[in-house]
Order: sequence, then structure tokens, then C-alpha cells
Amino acid sequence: MSLLQIDRAQLEPEVTLALYRAVVRWAAARGTAFELTIEPGDYDDPRDVAGLQALGETAAAGAGGAIQVRGVPDERFVRAVIGSAAPARARAGDECPVEVIIIHAGERALYTCYDYGTVQIVDIDEAERRDLERALQAAGLPAIGMFER
Repeated sequence: MSLLQIDRAQLEPEVTLALYRAVVRWAAARGTAFELTIEPGDYDDPRDVAGLQALGETAAAGAGGAIQVRGVPDERFVRAVIGSAAPARARAGDECPVEVIIIHAGERALYTCYDYGTVQIVDIDEAERRDLERALQAAGLPAIGMFER
């Protein structure tokens, strides 16, 4: 297994967004579960929070009022997390509509996204890396040079 982080510093914003969307779609197709951390105070419209909570089961309220949601990744989940940008009051990032996404493959965190997309990490083996590279190329993204170890 290797941990790879998306290297945002080397990418244009539109490429970063396309990469985020492609990697989330790829990971969700292989994932067995997801966890979201939602910071309700970052959203202007409470309906946005309710829509994100509806993607799964509310697991717990964390420190500072953060909401934890757990579920199984499906197409509705993918559309929700790639179809909206970060909320207006997000402290960092702009690709992801929630503070944290973790997509699990069994016990392993296959994909993790922190700080509304600022930090994105995949934990993949060599076969998954080749598969992800094919998915990125199919999305029109060059797979080489987008990740740092």
C-alpha cells in the first residue's frame, strides 16, 4: 500500500476540481462505507446541512457542533459531494462541500479529504494505482505528476 496526496500546488484550480471529482467517483465505486464531517456553522442555508445529513445516518455530534454522517457510497452520495463547492465560510479549500470525507474499502481509508478539499489522500496498492491512473486518463486528466508520496 502507498499513501499518495494530491499535489494541489502544481495544478490549476479547474484541474484540481476535475481531479477531486474523478478521484471521489473512483473511490466511491470501490468503497464499502463513507464518513462525512459537517460543520453546520460554515453554511448559510440550513437546507444544505440537511441535504448532506440525508446521505446517511447521523452518527454523532462532535466537538464544536460538528455532525458525523455515515453511510454507503452510491450515486446520490457522489452527486452530492462532487456537485457542490465548499460553503462560503469554509476556512480552507473549495472543492469539497464538507469538512472531511473518508471513503472506506473494508477497514482501510481508501480516500480521505480534509479541510474542504485542501488535503486529499488515497491509500492504494499498485493495482489500484494503475486503475486510478486509467480512470484519470479517461476523464482527460494526466495521471502522472498529480500525486506526491
